[in-house]
Amino acid sequence: MYLGANRAAVGARLLSQKDGRKMKIVLRIVAILLVAMAAFLVYAVIHAMASAGGARAGVAVGYIVGAILLSWAATALWRRPGRSSATA
Repeated sequence: MYLGANRAAVGARLLSQKDGRKMKIVLRIVAILLVAMAAFLVYAVIHAMASAGGARAGVAVGYIVGAILLSWAATALWRRPGRSSATA
C-alpha cells in the first residue's frame, strides 16, 4: 500500500515538473518578444532623431522609459522562480 502512494507522489511530481518546463519556455518566449518590442522603441527614437523634422522630446522620453520597463519585465520573466534579484 505504501509503495502505491509513493508512486502516485512521484508521478505527480514528474507531471508538475513537465508543466513547469513548458511554462518556463512560454515565459522565455514572452521575454524575447518584450525585448524585441523594447529594441523597436529604441530604433523608433533613433530614427526620429535622424529624421528631418526631428523628434518630440516627450515622445522620445516616453519611448525610452517604455523600453526600459519592457526590458525590466523581460528580465523578471527570464529569471527562474525563487531566484532573488541582484538588488535584494
